[in-house]
Amino acid sequence: MREQDLLRAILNDPPPVSSPNCGRGAGGGLDVEVVIGPGDDCAVINLPGMGPLLVTVDQVIDGLHVTGASTPWDVIGHKAVRRAISDIAAMAGRPIASVISVVLPNDAEHGQCELLRRALGEAAAACGAPLVGGDIAVHEPNAAAAGPLTLSVTILGAPTERGAVLRSGGVVGDHVWTTGELGQTLDADGGGHHLHFVPRVDVALALHEALGDALHAMIDISDGLGRDGARLAQASCCTMQVHAERVPCRKGATWKQALGDGEDYELLFAVARDAEVPPALCGVPMTCVGELVARDDRGAMLVVLEDDLIVCGDDAGWDHGP
Repeated sequence: MREQDLLRAILNDPPPVSSPNCGRGAGGGLDVEVVIGPGDDCAVINLPGMGPLLVTVDQVIDGLHVTGASTPWDVIGHKAVRRAISDIAAMAGRPIASVISVVLPNDAEHGQCELLRRALGEAAAACGAPLVGGDIAVHEPNAAAAGPLTLSVTILGAPTERGAVLRSGGVVGDHVWTTGELGQTLDADGGGHHLHFVPRVDVALALHEALGDALHAMIDISDGLGRDGARLAQASCCTMQVHAERVPCRKGATWKQALGDGEDYELLFAVARDAEVPPALCGVPMTCVGELVARDDRGAMLVVLEDDLIVCGDDAGWDHGP
């Protein structure tokens, strides 16, 4: 099953968010309010007496997200943490803590594990989300294959006083902006930008501070401008129209690669048409790439080419599955 199909099924029939019997024994339980469930970059829950909490989880699997044979395990560890932190940035939140589970291949060497252990702790601390717990397992020792290195990173975060920025706040007429540059994220040897990006936490917080209520919607570009743009547009009940010549391409990338390569971990955001967006924040350039328009039967993400030809970009991007 393709990732998009599975996500659609989950969102059409979301899991229950609470149970009257769970955690309510003799000692009672917390009345947790689920503000945002599946469908955004993070869940948002309210804890009694504590206020809102952002919760997200992401994973990195050798052979799928990284090439372990050519990538040092400390680099893999840094990517795993930053990848999850990027979801907190997408909602203009502040990371506060992390929990990480690791499944090791049965032929893992001590030196590799030590590199990974240190990297996970260092990356989490550097992002403001100290590692507070986790779990370790090893693939079946007698299995014919070693099994892939698998990391699952859960991040807890806190929204600003203005509240979390959702995917669903965009309105027709909003201008659509991106941070940084897009495309050419993966080198032929498995290296490249996808291993060394910086999650845009500081940029997101600066945007939220500078724009206030004019910052209507935001998402991080992890699966490609095309696919993630379509997600923001669909959540906002709009269509996103992007102009190919405006897309900020990384050196050597075409607009098609910028649309579909994925793993950019830049921010894509919608702002009120009359809002003044700074040309750069925290040293990162801002580029207006298009606008939100009324729903269009041709797709949720439309790309306008130089000759005014319009093509659908909904499926440009990364999708797990056949």
